[in-house]
Order: sequence, then structure tokens, then C-alpha cells
Amino acid sequence: MRENEFSPEALQGELEEINQQIINLDAKGKRGTKKYNSLWARKEQLEMLIGNHDQESEAA
Repeated sequence: MRENEFSPEALQGELEEINQQIINLDAKGKRGTKKYNSLWARKEQLEMLIGNHDQESEAA
């Protein structure tokens, strides 16, 4: 089994920061901008990574 590059805690922390940035952009009416969309894509990527890590932890 390979080592994960990031701990789930670090990923969760980054996800929370991104969620806050998305909320702030949304409040400013910036939904659909390039920055908003790139943050949203990173959010989905982190959620997938965290979900995969949880599945690996349960299998161990």
C-alpha cells in the first residue's frame, strides 16, 4: 500500500478554507467566474480524495 501524500486532516483543512472562499465569492455575486469555478473544481477534488482515504481506512 502506498503512502498518502497528505493527511486527511490537512485535506479537510484545505477544503474548509476553499468552502469559505466560495461562500465569500458567492456573496459578492462572483459565481461563475474563473476563480469561483477553479475553487469549485478543487473542492470536488478534495472531497473525492477525502472519500477515497476514508474507504482505504475502513478496508485496513
